[in-house]
Amino acid sequence: MTSVSDCDVLVVAGGLGDIVSSVEALSKIGLPVVYVPGIDECRGREVTSVAAAGREAAAGTLVNVLERDEVVLDGVRFLGAPLWTSPEETHLDIADWFTKTATDLKPIGCADWWREASNSTGASAICAANEWAVPNFSGEDGHLDMHPAVATVENRRTLKWLADRLACKFHGPTVVVSYFEPQAVAAGDTDASLRPSRSRLLLRENQEAVDLWLYGHAREQQDVVIEGVRVLGGHTVPDFDIGDFMAGKLGEVAAKRARRGKVDVPPREPLQSPTVEIETGLLHPLSRTANRLLAQMKAVEKSVSTIVPHTMGRSATLRQCVRRTIHTEMQIFKRAGHEAWQIERELYPPNNNVEAALMHARTDYEPPEGYPSKEAKESGFDYYRMLDEMSKHIEWLSELPNRASERLRRWARGAYDILQELESRDIEARAVAPSPQALRLERLARRLEVKVKAKDFDFESIRAEARKALAFDGDWSFALYVTSTDSFEGFSGRLLSLAQVKGIVAAVNLTALSK
Repeated sequence: MTSVSDCDVLVVAGGLGDIVSSVEALSKIGLPVVYVPGIDECRGREVTSVAAAGREAAAGTLVNVLERDEVVLDGVRFLGAPLWTSPEETHLDIADWFTKTATDLKPIGCADWWREASNSTGASAICAANEWAVPNFSGEDGHLDMHPAVATVENRRTLKWLADRLACKFHGPTVVVSYFEPQAVAAGDTDASLRPSRSRLLLRENQEAVDLWLYGHAREQQDVVIEGVRVLGGHTVPDFDIGDFMAGKLGEVAAKRARRGKVDVPPREPLQSPTVEIETGLLHPLSRTANRLLAQMKAVEKSVSTIVPHTMGRSATLRQCVRRTIHTEMQIFKRAGHEAWQIERELYPPNNNVEAALMHARTDYEPPEGYPSKEAKESGFDYYRMLDEMSKHIEWLSELPNRASERLRRWARGAYDILQELESRDIEARAVAPSPQALRLERLARRLEVKVKAKDFDFESIRAEARKALAFDGDWSFALYVTSTDSFEGFSGRLLSLAQVKGIVAAVNLTALSK
């Protein structure tokens, strides 16, 4: 501990051991401490009692034990929580993730957690969706190993809590501290920070609200940028001085407050990545963004619809002021609509000019500016037609997540059944992954393309039996294309195995249950 004597604040992201003993040791350092419990702190204890035990031991000291909690030290806001783990954050196959997580969490108890009806209901639903055995727990006294579904539920809750806290404006730097990594990164995996995940979406939506993310659960030091946010894990990164970094952030805040301009700091360069990927199940990432935009657009619609009648008032001055208010409100609506348009662009083929024109029309709201502009004559702008277009836009956006997710569900279900049928015939096959754009269009979502590693096979027989055995609602609803290949290597598209398609089906079910 002697090496931290020059620090202003010590951040500990788990990994010390027993929570009470660790707090007692940290309290003797004489520095403000931000302490987030991890797996090591939870071993041998009920998961629900760890933070409380830590806070009790830290009473009257400089140690701040954070479990979905925050503290402000020297003008810096620290948001802390273990985060826990989920399949999306690790990008492991769901079966592999379950096995690994069950082993890691086994020493932690969750009997008290499972006794809460709201907890057990959500966890049991996740177990059912993924065909996991539900713990045989009667509620009697005794130890119950922490189940992976518990970690998944707590991961969702933590990300929601973070989103709520980041939405609250704070005039200073914000540092997120967690035990688990926001997105798993393997050594040498340069593409990891480009993959979609719930935490990645959180940072994408709150990029300007987070200055740094620190986590402890890393076997080696990690230094990546996710959606423009610096994310550090494990040991200190040699080429990165956190003290200088935070001093720059504090200086930037001070400069803004004094209205003397900004400190010259390198601008953030957001990493460009898809908002949607089929592996996420589509529903959650789309809903998370769409719901935020819908709230903004509905608020504007309500405000505008209330004052539109006053655009026909007797007073010319009043009419101009009302129109000015409407014009200002519509700028908020247009910004939200433009962001929704960006999402929609990812769900349409880029060369579809007709749809591109329709998308642009949805963002074209230009009411008169009103006061203090000088209008040569009374405007004939049709505000009620604009309200009608706003309602249609809101209705379209509210239906988008479910539409896209339902088409993915149908495609994944059909692909899984076809690959399973081929596997039963000892035929090695892969499904060609559709793009998110394809899932936006009904005719493309019903197209199944399969690559088969075989030279001689009876395609017509397979197709005929598939129509009988795998009919949906009494009718085969897919256009099936099967081609043979000598190797799955070198194919320009993405090929999905039976296990990968099963993972997509599970992701669709998981996000539907947890939305």
